[in-house]
Amino acid sequence: MEAFGEDKEKISFMKSHYEKGGLGDVKVKKYLNEVLQDILEPIREKRKILEQNISEVYKIAFEGTEKAIILTNETLAKVKKSMKIDYKDFFIK
Repeated sequence: MEAFGEDKEKISFMKSHYEKGGLGDVKVKKYLNEVLQDILEPIREKRKILEQNISEVYKIAFEGTEKAIILTNETLAKVKKSMKIDYKDFFIK
């Protein structure tokens, strides 16, 4: 909500106007679209930059996959421990 700090007055006015009537859904949706476009702009800019460097995209994807695998294995180990599941007990020794 910090991103909306400078628009608090506008949002408050729109809310009041909407509750009293007279402010249609279209105007509210247009404002929401403006806010969303402002939020998405830096993401779009980053995407344009990354489009020019596909090898960087692959590097980011592979690094993310490695981190996800580690986190998944750690989580699975915690779950197994909590559930007292020890697969070693199922094998003949």
